[in-house]
Amino acid sequence: AQNGPGHTAPYWGMGRLRNLKHLRNPLHLPVMEEHQSTAPSKMKIFNISFLLLLLTLISCESARKEAEVVIGTSAPNFEALLSDGRSFELEELEGKYILLDFWGSWCGPCRKEHPELVALYRDFSKQAFEDADGFEIVSVAMELDSAAWQKAIEKDQLPWSYQIMEQTRDLKKVSVPIARSYKIEKVPARFIINPEGEIVGINPSPEAVRTFLNTK
Repeated sequence: AQNGPGHTAPYWGMGRLRNLKHLRNPLHLPVMEEHQSTAPSKMKIFNISFLLLLLTLISCESARKEAEVVIGTSAPNFEALLSDGRSFELEELEGKYILLDFWGSWCGPCRKEHPELVALYRDFSKQAFEDADGFEIVSVAMELDSAAWQKAIEKDQLPWSYQIMEQTRDLKKVSVPIARSYKIEKVPARFIINPEGEIVGINPSPEAVRTFLNTK
C-alpha cells in the first residue's frame, strides 16, 4: 500500500534532495560573479577620486597665484572706516593714482618719511594727469589703540582724509586683515596703484613715487 500511486510524491522529493547533496552552496557561483563584478566598480571609484584630487590641487594652485600681490596684479579691494567715521572702499578711488601706505605711530622709519609723503600729497593731489583723475594717499596704520594713532596724525600733520586704523594685539606680528591681504610682513610698506586698479609699484621710496608721477 505504501508503494501505491498516492505515495510517489514524497519519495520523488527525497530523491531530488539526494541529487542536490553535491551542491553544497547553490548560490556560490552568483556570489563569485558579484565579487568579480565589483572590481571594475572599485577601479572607477578610484579613478574618480584621483581626478577629484587632481582638480582640487589645480584649483588651489590657481587660487594661490591669484592671491599673489605682485606688479601687474589687481590690488585687493577692502572696506574700512576712516578716522572721521565714514565708511570707505578702495574701489571708490578707481580712476586715480593711489599710494597705499602701511605704517604705525610706533614705527620710527614710517614717521621719518611722513614729511616727504606730505610734500607728495601737496604737489600731486590736485595735479592733472593724462590718464588719471588725480592722486590720493590711503594710509593704513597698525595700532594697539586709536589714541596714539590720532596723536601721530596730528603731530605729523597728515593732510589726506583716507586714514585707516587696524587694531592689533601684537605689533611684532602683522595679523590685521588689510595688511594680510597685501602680504605685508613689516612696515613701512607701500604700493602704487594705477587708475585701473593694478599694482604698478611695490615699496617705492617717496622720491621714487615722485619720479613715477612726474612721468604721467
